[in-house]
Amino acid sequence: VSLIDEIISFFEGMNNYSKTDQIGIYLSFWNNQATTIDRVSTPIPLFILEPYLSIIGGLQINALPKVFPADKINNGFMQRFLFAFPDDAIKHPINNNLQNDDLKRKYDEFILECYKKKSKTILKWNSEAKLYFYNWQKDNCELVNENQETIKGEIYSKFDNHFLRLATLLQIMKDINSNEIEMDAVIGADLLCKYFINSAFKVIAKIQNPKNYFDTL
Repeated sequence: VSLIDEIISFFEGMNNYSKTDQIGIYLSFWNNQATTIDRVSTPIPLFILEPYLSIIGGLQINALPKVFPADKINNGFMQRFLFAFPDDAIKHPINNNLQNDDLKRKYDEFILECYKKKSKTILKWNSEAKLYFYNWQKDNCELVNENQETIKGEIYSKFDNHFLRLATLLQIMKDINSNEIEMDAVIGADLLCKYFINSAFKVIAKIQNPKNYFDTL
């Protein structure tokens, strides 16, 4: 686990440690490809058979063109992120609203149950959910084909994987002992994909037209 105050520091420091292509390594992580990490301080390379990495952080809107320059967004790195880009960025005054303790308790219990569950579980589709995903993926293929050789097309193409991961996560959150993916999970994944795709397009608009962005949003 690595913690930094601003995620922009992570992006700026990605290539500070070696001359190798650090972005290429992160791309392989996203695809769960085995990788080897060489460090000067470690005589034996670190081999990771099944890498897993989550990059989570906040970023000011005006920093987007710096983090993802328009002339460097063709390497597929930005296209793999899930962006949360709310329409309402208004700062609200302090109030007496209290944290939902019951919701926090359920979240804590879920994380603890995930931590305790050591064995791997393979989730299969039930028939309804599988058909739903096939229909969704068919529509997504059409969007990819309609936007070939564009950043939007590249973003759409990544959502086949995003859908599967989101549906799996939602199913586990519903029942950690599930052995199949159900309709609620795929419907939820569909809604989340719509939100994240819309947010990604807002990010592109900011990157490609930073001066006119707020006038055209």
